[in-house]
Amino acid sequence: MAFTQIKMTPAEFREARLAFGLSRKELSRELNVSFDAIKKWEDDNGYGPHPTAIIAMIWFREGFRPKGSVLPKVDAEAGGR
Repeated sequence: MAFTQIKMTPAEFREARLAFGLSRKELSRELNVSFDAIKKWEDDNGYGPHPTAIIAMIWFREGFRPKGSVLPKVDAEAGGR
């Protein structure tokens, strides 16, 4: 069975966060991780974003919103774009 690797650079992760208009603190709440985790994933220090966080960012882009989310709503017909 083949697996697809999902990758996002620290800069791409930061750009995605900023596109949602979220601070690091707000994104840490959305992903249920620490502020320091977001900082580590965005800093170009060799760690890069956690694969699960990348998948969540993709879901957010496609329109998924967790209960109580501060993310802006998207038009479902536009496919989250």
